[in-house]
Amino acid sequence: KTNWVARLSALLFLANAEACVDADLKLRVLLQQESSRKLGSEVLTYFDHWHSLQVGEGLSLKTPRTVAKDRAERIEQMYNDYQSDSMKRYGPQGYQPFTPFGLPGAQAPGTPRGGGM
Repeated sequence: KTNWVARLSALLFLANAEACVDADLKLRVLLQQESSRKLGSEVLTYFDHWHSLQVGEGLSLKTPRTVAKDRAERIEQMYNDYQSDSMKRYGPQGYQPFTPFGLPGAQAPGTPRGGGM
């Protein structure tokens, strides 16, 4: 009792679903949802696009880039030989330089000056 545009739209939704435990039930639900929507030629356009991707006509895969083996070994050796600088500290905000203690006027923003309230 559903028109062919709604059926095609429901099938496209089902075909693009990543996982489906019960396809029959899912299709029935999709048919009910799609039958109430006002659908037009965009469903046919979407189907043509989907079909060309499934056939492989519109799909262009990029070839993976590779690194020469000797360069990969040099880079790996560089990372393996890395020694961290003991004079640098890293905190939640990133690099924190060492500062001398007890400088006059050195105070964190938003904290009250010495003395009580």
